[in-house]
Amino acid sequence: MTQLVRYRQSLPAELPFWAALVAVELLSIFAYLGFTNTTVSSYRYLVYPFLWINVALWAVIHTRPTQASRRLKAVALVASLAYLLALSMLSGLVELSSLQAAHSHLPSGLQVTMSAPGWGPRVFYTGAFGHLSFIPYRVIGYLALSYLLYVTILDVAVAAISALFGVVSCIACSFPLVATLLAGVTGGSTGLVTSLSAYSLDISTVAFLLAVCLLYWRPGR
Repeated sequence: MTQLVRYRQSLPAELPFWAALVAVELLSIFAYLGFTNTTVSSYRYLVYPFLWINVALWAVIHTRPTQASRRLKAVALVASLAYLLALSMLSGLVELSSLQAAHSHLPSGLQVTMSAPGWGPRVFYTGAFGHLSFIPYRVIGYLALSYLLYVTILDVAVAAISALFGVVSCIACSFPLVATLLAGVTGGSTGLVTSLSAYSLDISTVAFLLAVCLLYWRPGR
């Protein structure tokens, strides 16, 4: 409730920023469609990336970490970075050399591919160690989730007797991990359930939004 009251108080001041951001996003979509002659199978695929980006920005802007010791901050940072790496690997943004069979046909080096706003520009790098991909909306979304997890770990650990016990026992912390890991798998190139592959982006978007909501409006905040 406190978070809701604070947001209502800050909404008038933030409204011009969000209105301008949405206007720029809409203009970029119209410009892309107008200049590229691209055929769109479903317009929701043009909206989803900006939904990820805008929700991620909103959550990060309205989230501040709790004061904690340097040791606790270091633990939270390591955990959030491990979480980011797990999401990146399961979604295909990061693939090690032993796991990159699907990209064995790609030439080595750096490649940049233009795509629809939010989806691109896509940056790919293939080297001896593996394959890296940069897809704007996914990178921004996963960075936001990692930051929210970092803040959540600090909040839970400060309030609990044991940081480890607090994180493990907090449903609001553990469920988003499962939900977004599922989102990474179903939204990645390998797909967990082939029968739902046509809706993988829909599933990953719902999982992402649910994870952000649970990490932002977690119990006790």
